Amino acid sequence: MYKSGTRFRKDPKFYNSHIVDGSFFNVCDTKEAKAQKDLYLPYFSQAAIQRLEGSIHGKVNMFFNTLQRAANLSKVVDLTLGFKCLAADVVMEYSFQKTFGALDAPDFRFGPILDLEQLFVSAPLAWYFPELINLMSHILVNLPRSMVERIMKPLASTFEIQKVCTSKAYLNEWTNIWRKSCRERILALAAEDIHSSITPSVFQTALHPDKQKEQSPLSLKALSADALLFFAAGKP
Repeated sequence: MYKSGTRFRKDPKFYNSHIVDGSFFNVCDTKEAKAQKDLYLPYFSQAAIQRLEGSIHGKVNMFFNTLQRAANLSKVVDLTLGFKCLAADVVMEYSFQKTFGALDAPDFRFGPILDLEQLFVSAPLAWYFPELINLMSHILVNLPRSMVERIMKPLASTFEIQKVCTSKAYLNEWTNIWRKSCRERILALAAEDIHSSITPSVFQTALHPDKQKEQSPLSLKALSADALLFFAAGKP
């Protein structure tokens, strides 16, 4: 619907998600959004995805090993969460060349995945009352999590994810789960040799734009927001 050249314009009331502020999801001008998305597009071609086969096999083996350990203990595991953790680690490895350890979580109960579950359950509220939810987000974001949970629990989860993905110094119970925040990993990738890894990061071009191709550099805020967007979008 919003492909290049479309006559439709994205509704700014809807495409104004507080948690991915700065990402191409929130860019309502389709030409401007295309310029940002085009920095990632080459990494999602069929050929590019096929080159990830080895990495994907490694994550699938980790997934099966967890299931085998559970079977040996006659333990029940949530396969739905398992598949979400598998997808999250595949996407994060491709994004950052490092996962956040979703498949390492006991019984696949990875904190950020559980938080996203709550967020997506509340999504219809944002669909039908976008301005109200955004207003509440800006008011509640500065309150203690315990208070926000009593008012609107899914928003508390949203803020938790957002802080971890945009703050270098956010210290709480998720610090050990999110080993490096999206922001920190983006900064680390920017300092690395783009040719040092067999499997490139999807942020390779965005971090090192080609001026001859009229590619413009993105801000750290935009890159961090796009990173979180890939994480959320990669969760089945």
